[in-house]
Amino acid sequence: MNIGIAPTDEAVAKFTELKFQHKHSFIVFKIINDKEIVVDHEGDKTKTFADLKSSLPPNEPRYLIINHDYVIEGATRTKIFLILYSPTTTKVRQRMLYASAKNTVKSAFDGIQNELDVDESFREEDLTEKATRI
Repeated sequence: MNIGIAPTDEAVAKFTELKFQHKHSFIVFKIINDKEIVVDHEGDKTKTFADLKSSLPPNEPRYLIINHDYVIEGATRTKIFLILYSPTTTKVRQRMLYASAKNTVKSAFDGIQNELDVDESFREEDLTEKATRI
């Protein structure tokens, strides 16, 4: 469903940096004015999952793009995740807005390999479990 919300050029450029240049371990996006998806903040390669979680707002949804590294059968692999982060305290209108624009985000950021919808209780292990599921 196209609801008229689209990522800005800067948002697409940041995703491209993550995907091809591996400059970021994560990027956090938000919707502003009910019409644009913009970069809220990003974490460089030194930032951890704990850094990401501590940077998220307690009452507002966000889109997260995570370059997730995991080990399977002794080899390190990487997958790019799109995560709809929606804390349990998110207002219903915001929750619906972010959920309805998720496919637009997925289409604009070509190369997403996995996706999850999570609340504030999500763990790094959730990403690894999803990445290794066959």
